[in-house]
Amino acid sequence: MGIWIRSQNGRRLICVNEFWHDTKNVYGCHNTSEGIGIALGAYTDSAEARKAIDMVQGFVEGPTNIQIFTGEHPKVFQMPPAGFSEEHGGD
Repeated sequence: MGIWIRSQNGRRLICVNEFWHDTKNVYGCHNTSEGIGIALGAYTDSAEARKAIDMVQGFVEGPTNIQIFTGEHPKVFQMPPAGFSEEHGGD
């Protein structure tokens, strides 16, 4: 099935079936049998890369009731910018 992801730099829009991260980068791929990852975002450290993947998980799990009511749940997830966790108090 997959989820539509817009890369951090906005240059790629791909349907992704699998995500992973290394020390600072988040990758995704559509065809897991090929195992070729596409860089989706670069982050300040491994913890921030993991938070970005957590955000994707939250997106996949579904919109809140408010988002459904207001029609604000987008169909494409935009990868957050580097440093986003610092902007939000390092949460």
